[in-house]
Amino acid sequence: MVLDNPFEQKPVEKNDRGASNAGTALPLDRLAAHVADLVLLAPIMALAMAPFRRAVMEAKLLDNSFDSDFAFLQGLVAAIAVGVVWETFFISMWGTSPGRAIFGIRVVDIWSGTKPRPFHAFLRALTWWGSAVFLGAPFFGVYGNVKRRPLHDRVADTEVRSRNTRRQSAPPRISELAAGSLFATGAIFFATLIFTSQAVVLKEHARLADAKEIPRLCEDVTTAVAGWEGESKPTRISVALSLSASGVVDTNCLDIEAEYALWNNQGRLLGYFAKGMIHYGSDGEESEKYFAKVCDLEPESDSCRMVGWYRELSMTSDGESEADINQNVDVVESLEKLARTLIPSEGRKARTSSPEWLRLFVLRELFVQKGDPSLILQLTQEAARHEAVGAKLVEYRARVLWRLDQKKEAKATVFTSVDALPRHQRVVLTSWLCSRELYESSCSADASRACEMMEKSADVASGDTTAPSFVVASLRNAECRIERGRGTTGAFTNLAKHAEDPSGRKLVESVRLLRTQDRATGLAGLRELASTDSSEGTEEEIFVTEANIRLVEELAKRPRNDRLATKEINELRERWFQSRGAKRYADWGRALFEALSRREDWSKAAEVGVLLAGEVETDRRLQTRIAVAAWKAGKQQLASELVEQLERSRFPASLDPATLKSAENETLDRIRRSGRRR
Repeated sequence: MVLDNPFEQKPVEKNDRGASNAGTALPLDRLAAHVADLVLLAPIMALAMAPFRRAVMEAKLLDNSFDSDFAFLQGLVAAIAVGVVWETFFISMWGTSPGRAIFGIRVVDIWSGTKPRPFHAFLRALTWWGSAVFLGAPFFGVYGNVKRRPLHDRVADTEVRSRNTRRQSAPPRISELAAGSLFATGAIFFATLIFTSQAVVLKEHARLADAKEIPRLCEDVTTAVAGWEGESKPTRISVALSLSASGVVDTNCLDIEAEYALWNNQGRLLGYFAKGMIHYGSDGEESEKYFAKVCDLEPESDSCRMVGWYRELSMTSDGESEADINQNVDVVESLEKLARTLIPSEGRKARTSSPEWLRLFVLRELFVQKGDPSLILQLTQEAARHEAVGAKLVEYRARVLWRLDQKKEAKATVFTSVDALPRHQRVVLTSWLCSRELYESSCSADASRACEMMEKSADVASGDTTAPSFVVASLRNAECRIERGRGTTGAFTNLAKHAEDPSGRKLVESVRLLRTQDRATGLAGLRELASTDSSEGTEEEIFVTEANIRLVEELAKRPRNDRLATKEINELRERWFQSRGAKRYADWGRALFEALSRREDWSKAAEVGVLLAGEVETDRRLQTRIAVAAWKAGKQQLASELVEQLERSRFPASLDPATLKSAENETLDRIRRSGRRR
């Protein structure tokens, strides 16, 4: 048997549609024919990829890169499959495709000169699309041989011919061979680079997808879930709510966990509750949308009960009319009723199903709303399931004991538990105790002990020393050390380095100047800082408030007949009236009351005292002095009401007359007699 020479033009039968005049097609005509076919194929490919595009979008919304890339690859395979079917069908049936027919091009078997067999057509189409995936590098084979047959034609034993004698190609020249080789090499290089990089990316995405936790979730929550005590592990969103109520994580972390819970259906109820709490107080409409979903899902759940209470709270106003006061009382009573359901009593078992987040939310609101202190103490008795929650319970217990004027018990609570607390919570608790001791008992031994514990707990590398509460407490403690001869003004320089906020550095520098020879410059710095407009809840607000307190303390040392000092104190008093939302509002008011009482401006002292009484209701000595100031200001009825309210107070501490001056005791007796006569 003699084989034909494949490189010679072969006479073709007449029924082959005039193929006897066909010659090798031009590369540009082949390219144009493929473009025409792709234009026709594009809508069909888009339909084939549509389901996978949706999967890509869903994966991106869930921030799942691996699933997104995998769905994209599936869509690409579907599109290529459409192209393979298209090529196979048309080439095996007619030897050409719609795009090739436009340019008079057809694909023929190199041995017979007729249309390829179906298997060869499929093999050719599959190789063609594989070449396209490799950035078309094999296509440059049209410049590498006489018949201009690239890889897919060689694999399928085919050739592309043109019936248009004017559009037939001559064998490639040397320049074409060189250019084709250069482009093919470049395409292969870039294709290899792209595939290698994509393989690395896909491998990394697969590793992240196989991890137990999604990496963009909060690390603090992941750690807390792993260390949570109990037989069953809580959901991530439940832990996130507990840590948020404990002050361990911020709203950004809670928002991330809420989104994860909603998208993955892992605690949708608490996810909606968390989203509502994030917007509560800032965007009432948005918050109510999420709250409504909570109660729609489970109307009898703990989450819906908390939502109901927050709705009651949002309907109350901050006015001082009798209706507003009664409404606020109803809100507090509703919260106390909810708190009692969480406490075991005789004949009723404890609610073992009550999660930690619910206890912490109730405790927080009881403390803020000045609810029944006994409920707070009972809610803090049960052991916590995580150290961060336990630290917050210790803090609430110590603070409410201090509020009840049981300061020895409060100090004992802190001193006995501080070593077992996490570092951050230890710094927060000791900073609070140090500040309270310094404001209420000045440079006492207990204040020194609490401040030393605060400084030992703080970690410079972790940023504890940059917290405004730490800076303010350390600043007053440094002054106490200097007064006792145990410190130098160099401590102010160190504190200025720790204070990241410009207001903090300005406060420290002003106090340093006050304690040196340049008092005038120090006072000028305090005045400038005190008059700064600061946003509520910011770090700057704490330093601005402290500057106002220190100005009052400095002006109180001036003689009574100093008119400029009197005028400035009155300006500070007006500023205090306008800043009722400021942090440490009570400390500022206490300093004003002391300054006005020392100057015997009883009328203004009584005005400050009446507002201050609601903030320091358990400080019975200060409450009594406010009543005495009201009496001396000629407001006998107000003084009698204050004393009566004090004596029937539910707080267990008793008034110790020995702590009052003899003149104040006499005035107190007159107030009591006046009340009995009425």
